[in-house]
Amino acid sequence: MLILLGWVFTPIYHRCGLTTIPEFFEVRFNKYCRMILATISLLAYIVAKISASLFAGGVLLETLLGWDMWVGVPVIVAATGVYTIAGG
Repeated sequence: MLILLGWVFTPIYHRCGLTTIPEFFEVRFNKYCRMILATISLLAYIVAKISASLFAGGVLLETLLGWDMWVGVPVIVAATGVYTIAGG
């Protein structure tokens, strides 16, 4: 289904000179709709992807090292922050 959606919507985006769905919303509706979609997408990504990754990492550290979840998750967040700030 995702490939079918790509075949349908990619030509529309290409013809309009757009690269993202929020850009399409701005052209089709207005800047307010673009910001709403971008905000909802960002929040959904944080809740779904990042929290699941932190939970899985916490479980892994708990299993491998015996660390509590409340210790492992902040360690993962801190290590990720240091790595990102260092340019990784």
